[in-house]
This record gives sequence, structure tokens and C-alpha cells, in this order.
Amino acid sequence: MFKKKYAIPVSADAYINLYSACNIGCPFCKFHQNVKEIVPIRIQLEKYYNQTVLICYSVDPYPIYYQKELVPYVLKTLHKQNCKVVFLTRRVLPLYQDLALFQAQDYVGVSISENNPFNSNLADIKKVFSLAKEKGVSTWISLEPVESFSFVEHIINYFNGLVDFIRIGKNDVYLNQNWIELKEKIDALNLDYVFVKE
Repeated sequence: MFKKKYAIPVSADAYINLYSACNIGCPFCKFHQNVKEIVPIRIQLEKYYNQTVLICYSVDPYPIYYQKELVPYVLKTLHKQNCKVVFLTRRVLPLYQDLALFQAQDYVGVSISENNPFNSNLADIKKVFSLAKEKGVSTWISLEPVESFSFVEHIINYFNGLVDFIRIGKNDVYLNQNWIELKEKIDALNLDYVFVKE
């Protein structure tokens, strides 16, 4: 499901959203704009065994006013049930606090978008990725949406050697008029760890 949809080298068997909605408020998000109330979802974690589980699918696991014990509980439970975790958040500071809970078979990822005031600081992301690498945990970036090749190049160069793969996508809400040209430039880099969303 995950590999087919996003054209990245990780295939997930299932996905989990921890909350009913995301209240971070990214300007391009068509699903979670102007959300005032979030509620933790009651998840039947016991049904996940020996699987690769994606957290999150469309809702950030660290929304504003997140419950600090929720991600640790989910990670510990899934690991006890022999699951691998593919994790993605926009907010890297809470991820830093929970990083010790990830295991070598997991992937920790950060979402970055061009011209988004809610991106995490790149230096903080680099710090977390460096620590993840020391633990043997794989790293990834969801770079979406992007509008310019210079931004894509900057992210690729900044995280060179620290990120296992980068998934790049266009803005699906406000159609990017130069997407075909931008995609061609990214493809021309011929980097085996960079995957462009179709």
C-alpha cells in the first residue's frame, strides 16, 4: 500500500492515525485546515502482529497539545508484537524526546514543505537524524509540496549522508504549473535515494 501510493522503498502493511485530525495548520493542507478540536483515536493495537505499520497516514502523531504518553505507548506495544514502524511527523522536537523508543528496523521521518511556517528547524532535524543514525535507525523525509528546484537541491544537500530516502511531491491543492519541468530536473539528479511522487 505505502510503496505503491508514494513510490518509496518501504512497503507498509497497515497505517495508523493517532488522532481524529491535525491542528498544526499547514496552509496547503486540504484536510486539516482550521481544526480546533482533536481527539485521540481508540486503536485496536492487538490486531497488528509481524507487520510494518505506518504512523501517520494523514494526521500528524504530534499535533498541537498532543498527549505525551500516546506515541511511546503505541511504539512499545507494536514492538512487543514484533512490528516495524515507519514514522512521520512535521514536529521534530517531540520526536527527539521519543527517539530512544525506536528500534533498528524502524524508519523515522520528518515532513518538510516549501514556504511552510510550520516546518521544523532544519538544524533540529539534522540533530535528530544524526542521533537516529547512531542508533542504527533509518531516516526519511517527505518533501511535499515543493515549488522550486533550488529548495529541493538545498534539502538534498543539507541532509546528504543523513537521510536514507527522500520522497518528493507537488502541491495537490494549488496545482504547480511547472511541476513537469521541476520533476525532470529532480530526475536528472539521478539519485537512487530520491523518489518523486507521480
